[in-house]
Amino acid sequence: ISYAGLDTAHDIDAEPVAATTDGLYVLANGWIKIPSIEQAESVDIMRSSDRLVRAHAVCGGSLYACNVSNTAGLVPDMGAHWKSVNLPVTEPIMAVTHSHTTTYAVTTDGTLAACVDITTETAETTKKKPAHRREAEWQHRSLGVTGVSAIAVSHNNW
Repeated sequence: ISYAGLDTAHDIDAEPVAATTDGLYVLANGWIKIPSIEQAESVDIMRSSDRLVRAHAVCGGSLYACNVSNTAGLVPDMGAHWKSVNLPVTEPIMAVTHSHTTTYAVTTDGTLAACVDITTETAETTKKKPAHRREAEWQHRSLGVTGVSAIAVSHNNW
């Protein structure tokens, strides 16, 4: 392993996209900043079996989503594709992760918010073109813990 920069990285995803004090960075020809995303605390990107990409980032305590059909969309000019997500919680979001069907976000005060992603078309019906996803309503519940700094989801049933 060798040093690759980004002294203030808080989180990194396998794509690789890094969440840093200065924002989101994608590794292309070196680390390149994704415009319009500042102060990122967490990032998670999930590639599904139907070739869709779901990307979420926590920036300044707010959750942002980027819906792209492939990881080639995760390049520096895609900053305009990140949109703020309206959540049913008022506490700042600390971290985000995905399962194969659901996006999860957690606050430092221990509130978990979850949203099942709904496929509106399947790859079979679109002749192997990527399906389109939309998010259902976010649900939330207190976990009964405080001081939360991360979230993880088990993928053992894949």
